[in-house]
Amino acid sequence: MHRHFTLFLAVLGTPLLSAASPLMETWESGYSGNDATGPHVIGYWKFDGNSPQDALRDLSGKGHELTLEGGGLLNPKGKSGGAFESFPGFPVQDTRHAVVTPHRPDLSPAGAFTLEMWIAPKAEFADNLRCFLLDKKYVDHTDYQWQIGEADKGGRRRMWVTLGFGSESRVFYAEAARFETGVWHHLAFTYDGAGEGRFFIDGQTSGSQHHEGVSTPVPGTKSLSIGDRLGSNYGGFPGLIDEVRLCKGVLAFEPVALTINSPRRVWERMETAKAIVVNCTNLRKTPLVNASLRLSLSDGGDTVTVALPSLASGEAHLATFPVNTGLRPGDYLFRARLELSEPKAFATDRETTFTIVGRRTERMPVIMWGAGGEEIPRLKEIGFTHFAGMSAPADAMWKDKKVLPPGDEAYLERNRRTLDDALKNGLEVFASLSPMNALTSDPANLRIGRDGKPYPREDICAAIPAFAPFFRNVGKSITAAYGDHPAFTMALVNTEVRDSSTPSFNPIDVENYRAFSGGEIPAEVAYRGGVDWLKLKDFPANRVIADDHPILKYYRWFWTVGDGWNGLHSALNEGLKENARPDFRTFFDPAVRQPSVSGAGGNVDILSHWTYTYPDPLKIGLCTDQLFAMAEASGKRQEIMKMTQLIWYRSQTAPIPVAGATGTATPVTPVAWQDHDPEAAYITIAPMHLRQALWSKLARPIRGIMYHGWQSLVATDSPGAYRYTNPHTQYELKRLIHEIVEPLGPALLHIPGSRSEVAFLESFTSQIFARRGGYGSNLGWSADLWLALQHAYVPADVIFEETLLKNGLEDRRFLILSECDVLTESLVKVIADWQGRGGKVIADKYLCPGLKADLVLPEFTRTKKAVADKAQVIALAATIGPAMEKLGFVRKFACDNPEIVLRTRSSGDALYLFAINDKREFGTYVGQHGLVMENGIASSGMIRMSNGATPHVYDLVDGVEVALSNNTLPVRLAPCDGRLFLLLPKALGGVTIEAPVTAKTGDTITVSIRVHDEAGNPLKAVIPALLEIRDANARLAEGSGHCAIVDGSLTVKLNLAPNEDPGAWQISVKELASRRSATASIQVTTL
Repeated sequence: MHRHFTLFLAVLGTPLLSAASPLMETWESGYSGNDATGPHVIGYWKFDGNSPQDALRDLSGKGHELTLEGGGLLNPKGKSGGAFESFPGFPVQDTRHAVVTPHRPDLSPAGAFTLEMWIAPKAEFADNLRCFLLDKKYVDHTDYQWQIGEADKGGRRRMWVTLGFGSESRVFYAEAARFETGVWHHLAFTYDGAGEGRFFIDGQTSGSQHHEGVSTPVPGTKSLSIGDRLGSNYGGFPGLIDEVRLCKGVLAFEPVALTINSPRRVWERMETAKAIVVNCTNLRKTPLVNASLRLSLSDGGDTVTVALPSLASGEAHLATFPVNTGLRPGDYLFRARLELSEPKAFATDRETTFTIVGRRTERMPVIMWGAGGEEIPRLKEIGFTHFAGMSAPADAMWKDKKVLPPGDEAYLERNRRTLDDALKNGLEVFASLSPMNALTSDPANLRIGRDGKPYPREDICAAIPAFAPFFRNVGKSITAAYGDHPAFTMALVNTEVRDSSTPSFNPIDVENYRAFSGGEIPAEVAYRGGVDWLKLKDFPANRVIADDHPILKYYRWFWTVGDGWNGLHSALNEGLKENARPDFRTFFDPAVRQPSVSGAGGNVDILSHWTYTYPDPLKIGLCTDQLFAMAEASGKRQEIMKMTQLIWYRSQTAPIPVAGATGTATPVTPVAWQDHDPEAAYITIAPMHLRQALWSKLARPIRGIMYHGWQSLVATDSPGAYRYTNPHTQYELKRLIHEIVEPLGPALLHIPGSRSEVAFLESFTSQIFARRGGYGSNLGWSADLWLALQHAYVPADVIFEETLLKNGLEDRRFLILSECDVLTESLVKVIADWQGRGGKVIADKYLCPGLKADLVLPEFTRTKKAVADKAQVIALAATIGPAMEKLGFVRKFACDNPEIVLRTRSSGDALYLFAINDKREFGTYVGQHGLVMENGIASSGMIRMSNGATPHVYDLVDGVEVALSNNTLPVRLAPCDGRLFLLLPKALGGVTIEAPVTAKTGDTITVSIRVHDEAGNPLKAVIPALLEIRDANARLAEGSGHCAIVDGSLTVKLNLAPNEDPGAWQISVKELASRRSATASIQVTTL
């Protein structure tokens, strides 16, 4: 069952009216009773009475008596009774003509309010004069001010009201109108307290305006002046003023209330949209008869006329307008016009703008975690495709044990508007969900130690049975609220929960393990990282243990099932999918902050993990490889994204000097950012590290790129710990996205990784019994060995024990066993049998004695001196390559410059060769501390190929064919830069387009794009391309953008809109390998 919470927004800012709506104000006949003295009336002045004191009295009873100031007069010839008469100010005479009441707090209404009065201009109201009707703000950014401007050439004037919001003022303008001499007009202005201002003249709307980001005007301290400005230059109204009333709330002045309501302001083309609803409510005290409503959408949209039924006083009628999202992308003006013929002719209009956007083309996701909807302009400019836009407050759902809306109405509306804004700007939104936050305040929900007390680092006991239904409800809740919106495409589930996951001894945990194993939790179990074998009595001398060793059995259960988190991830995922669109995706990050075993994230679609680039940005690739290993071990075909932190820990890169400390040298003179922010704990990543990390990720078949640390990327007002210390990083990221990710991303989504004949085992058993494993940190000896393999041109696939046992090693020739101290009997048997058939084991000194290595690699220890540590890595790489070759390993690609790292991906007949420059030096950003070489150095080399026939090579960044010399590829790389080369057995021959010669608006047509080799055969490869579809006005049409031509073919369906302009459409495609292109033309005619 699909459940949705429909949020019905009044797009004009006015609540959806019903039969209980307030009726029209009696503005034509004046006010009495509650309309004059009720609690909503702040002040009411009629200027009637036998004495000036009576005429200036506040008839609301609130005590805001008026005083004549300057040359203003009381005039007995008002609209009804007396009036106040004012006179021209500057430039006729800079003299005050006003009635004034002293400031009191209630004259500055909180929230919505209404201003109204009757006016009759005198002949002195010359065309060149402007005037003030009310003034309580003067020049301050507080309260309100109401003016009428100079006349235009046609004698029409515009009113405007200025509201002060503390640091700024905003102006609301009315439509131009005529103010004839001696003719009385009723004027009103309403403000809804949320940015919407509306004017009325004689009971008809005369313009409205909405300002985003404002609410209640800030109260001021000045008096209220009627008929003139508070100070010079004075601008008295040359005429009579009567019946002035100031009220709380938005009041009604038209006989019919007309509102346009829609849950959305922006639609994606061709989606099924809910109808626009127009609400008509009779606000008169008599029935509404013979009324008609005309609904229309501009620029070729539909027009519908509705004859309204007879409506009793206060009765409402809803008229619906179906939205045709098949119209071409653009902004559309929707107008509702209501006309009455009796008791007197009346018409009123409401209008608002809706937007239809083109459907997104395929693209590599570039996700920003840490910026919200208020940053959409900057997110778009940099090139992000996704951002975190919402969460799900869950306390009430836990309390009530059922699905509830994820927040109050205002929160839901704000999020829906964010989704609309994102869709309009080509962005997508993901939710960040942490239902556990609703549970941690109750000690009964927490993990406990053997002593029965919660751990100091609190964490919920995720195995408690009631939690899974709750997490499922939270998932259902958020997609019920937003799941129909095409901009809401992803959700992050339960981040960082594994950090505090530790063996728990709650009754449910003990019972669950007993049910699983038939026994008790081993007495040795206390620490999440396992039990050191050196502390275990009678441990086997060969360090080979039974597969069902009690301690191993427990920890395997704990990290896959027992701690409960993977089940909660799955429950949340299941709930999210119940009301979501089919393409909705879930992800878990950080996924490898645990030992090397499958199951992290439960059944989510995507695994991801954040890491830092210091000191070696290439190691971003290690964590990525671990994610792929985890996904392979689970068998769930989960996709992989990879995140780079935009922040650096200051302590690891540029430590704050400690008085009296010795060790790492600290610069005598701090650099600019240190001088500006000496206590910064988190600083901005260096641009060159950002660049190299991106190339390291792109060299692997990831499905998205993620970043975190917005406040360190751009300047913000955030008081948080992330500091903006390097202004260059954001511009490098923008360049990388626009020049690399956008053009190549769609193709990279279709190119698998290359499987290596070398496997790199991460042993769960050894991690548990020898306290090994980096837990996603990229630290430790095994991580350094992996890094040396990159420089040695020995590509190695990280695998987990589960994969080795399930799939064996038949497609591998070499197995690297690093820090594999303890192994199970099954692992040893599989490896030994494979080794007996010719497989080669490369290991270090820690290898389990139950196996014998064919090659033992020397180990080194880091010194925390970047240059020396890098030299050790390069030196180890120099020994690994030749030693592996002696064992029969053939390096298919190698470079004479070990600072240039190579990696391949493949598809069809094509090989994709990534070259990444790792040559770096100390800079002046953090380099003075000696911990991180943050600057890159340009580097060049010759890449040797040992893969048979000489290929045709294309540089996919520059779009040129590269000549080889003796099967060697010359490469020159900018600092920390990368290159992607396409290797083909046959030269690329050309590109063609097939499209119909003619088409009609409203047709669906097929465009076929082909890429062939020099022999004319379809190219068995993935080729990046740029497709441009231009309509008859040369505008880029839906479907344009970077794309991937897979195995020589790309088919594009074009849904021509019914409101397209007739004329010639031009379609062009350019493949990005050699920049060959093709064009086609379609003559489009109207139906």
